[in-house]
Amino acid sequence: LISKCDKKTENETAKIKTEVEDHAKRAIRSDIEVGITSAAENRFDDVIRMLNELDAETIFSQRYSKAVIGFVSEIISEMQLQIKLALSDKKDFTAKIEALKAEHDKALNNLKEKGRNAQPLTNSSEDILDDVREAIMSKSTYLASLLYNNNNDIHAFNNELLSIIRPVLVNSFKREISEYQDVIGDSVREFSLNVNEILQDKDNAMLNGANEIVGNLLGKEALESILQKGLNKMIEKLVAYKGLSTLLQTLSKILGPLVTIIINIIPDLLRMIFGKSKEQKIESIQQKIASEVVNRVVDALREPVTRMLDEQRQSAMAEMESLIKEESKKYDDNIKAMQQEQQTSNAEITAKVQKLEEGITILNQLIANI
Repeated sequence: LISKCDKKTENETAKIKTEVEDHAKRAIRSDIEVGITSAAENRFDDVIRMLNELDAETIFSQRYSKAVIGFVSEIISEMQLQIKLALSDKKDFTAKIEALKAEHDKALNNLKEKGRNAQPLTNSSEDILDDVREAIMSKSTYLASLLYNNNNDIHAFNNELLSIIRPVLVNSFKREISEYQDVIGDSVREFSLNVNEILQDKDNAMLNGANEIVGNLLGKEALESILQKGLNKMIEKLVAYKGLSTLLQTLSKILGPLVTIIINIIPDLLRMIFGKSKEQKIESIQQKIASEVVNRVVDALREPVTRMLDEQRQSAMAEMESLIKEESKKYDDNIKAMQQEQQTSNAEITAKVQKLEEGITILNQLIANI
């Protein structure tokens, strides 16, 4: 919605609207709508129309369904664990707790070892900077034309340079931190599979008969639960990491002095190639951008990119450690609770399992309907 349209003539407003629509369709989506408003003239028709056309139910579902499904999935996972423990042989629970503690310590050590063996920070940083370099090079002719046709407009050049760099940084950081997460995430996967072995009662006929209820809980299902609750959530958090937002916001300050230097170089360059055609002059500017400007931009970004990537890695490691500790505590707490119920009769156990099974069925139906 374009506000204060009363400040422009109808023709000016129509032109602005067309330009905004063009940018919005390229930046957001092809069916984007653009309207005009004016509080001074009470022009709210477009606002009211757009509000009336909003599908509130779809918007609400898109915003909250993943969070709700994740929350309910955690409850289901917890209930499935309780079923498994209720049907397990309780005589060796103490040994299981000790084995889980050892596995917890092993997983944390394994996590740190994998972190040390991941791609070096400098290499990962260079991968991001190479992406920036390649993006600017691919647009160097366009940037040269922009400078030539806009009489060295520093504002236009700076905005265009930022529009090239920002999405590259976002996507490159997401790739690098995802690759790092994949490496250190192996420690969480191994932890889950080893916990599965610890908690299995292979000779327990009662437990084996309940496989249809429990499923392969502490194998595939627990693994998926951990990854869904932890790893994917961590990636979302790190991609939206405040350091990246800060870096994007300060790009203009980082590149500002550099852009000023670039703009000051161009007039001297054009004077040196006086008498050549427009195309030749643009090509000369493009060569200047390719040979000098790109490297200067990359050098200006190297320190903040490396620093922020290091912060992301440290945050990823802390998240992984927390995930392992939380999962360990969940298993410990549930086993200790079952130890306190060791005198429970078989009938009571059956009733408890049936109640948990009914609850899981209801929750699964709830998820299916979201």
